[in-house]
Amino acid sequence: ENADFKSMADSQLVIVRADFPRKKKNMPSPEMVKRNELLAERFNQNGSFPLTLLLDEDLNILKKWDGLPEITAAEFSKDISTIVKQHTR
Repeated sequence: ENADFKSMADSQLVIVRADFPRKKKNMPSPEMVKRNELLAERFNQNGSFPLTLLLDEDLNILKKWDGLPEITAAEFSKDISTIVKQHTR
């Protein structure tokens, strides 16, 4: 929702959201459920929620945030940009 984050994300990231709703009415398609389960098996075996991962193009974890980051959206965007720049050198 934040303009700083959206601008950074649009130019530097591919956003993948894996959601595990508790209510059946909010359930994604069976294909999406399967994809989300595979992602959780690979990246979130402890079931942390919320969990944010920054991955490279080979799906290596560059940074992991357990819970909600306790910084502003602008700071979060700057942190991600810095990590991406360091990784692409």
